[in-house]
Amino acid sequence: MAQNLDGVCAPEIGDARDYIRILDRNGFFETTILSEDDQKRNDMYRANANRKKKSACFYRLSCISVVIGKRVKEECHIELWIMSCRVFKKGYGIRYAGYPDRDLSK
Repeated sequence: MAQNLDGVCAPEIGDARDYIRILDRNGFFETTILSEDDQKRNDMYRANANRKKKSACFYRLSCISVVIGKRVKEECHIELWIMSCRVFKKGYGIRYAGYPDRDLSK
């Protein structure tokens, strides 16, 4: 390969027992260029791990609902309760407080 492509270096490994020594001593895996993204990568991994840890504390947000109600003294009378589209797709349908046994999504 190295003979056919300029700028390519390929290790000449005869005996498999020399594999690690040849790769190590010839610098095949040495960093030659360190980009700005490379320098930030550790911080990005740490931020992603923290974000993942924090999100484990919350529900899966595939079940979102909106409730509209009217306050009557110390009570809230629910007039409309709509759940998210993801829930609709799962077959739960739409329920209206005035018709709790009727599926309004059809």
